[in-house]
Amino acid sequence: MTNGEGAFGLDLGIDEIRTIVAIVAISVSLLSLIITLREKKKQRHAALISALQGEKEAVAFISFQLRNHRWGKSRSDRLELLSALVVAWIFEKSDRARAMIHSALETVYETHRMDVEGTIEDIKKQLESYVTKHYSDKNERDERVGGYLRKLGRLQSALMVEGNCAGH
Repeated sequence: MTNGEGAFGLDLGIDEIRTIVAIVAISVSLLSLIITLREKKKQRHAALISALQGEKEAVAFISFQLRNHRWGKSRSDRLELLSALVVAWIFEKSDRARAMIHSALETVYETHRMDVEGTIEDIKKQLESYVTKHYSDKNERDERVGGYLRKLGRLQSALMVEGNCAGH
């Protein structure tokens, strides 16, 4: 190395070195911030899914929030929330909570019809597959999950009728 030359044959003054160190520090801080924000988003999404599996009040509140277009940006997040809502629709016994779930599904149906219909069909197929594999007697199959399948059918019919009335 000659006088004033640093590593890699670069002639850097103290100001240039300080600038490089500052840029590296800012880059590391920015990367840390991005990672933290992504983790918080994942945690919020997980909390929504968990709440949809909880008490009727939590289900109703989350459904209300989702009705007001808090669906997230990614399609995978939306599909996961849709699945949780449809499953909550099946198992929820409170008419008030189910009304909120229905309202949230109506809202997303307006803009993501295929996702809602696909989610309902997927869950129907899962239920039908389960009972077909585990119950040979048709009456027993109907007794075990027939009510759930009827609930899904009613939900699907209601959304389709409402969607058609809205001009979709």
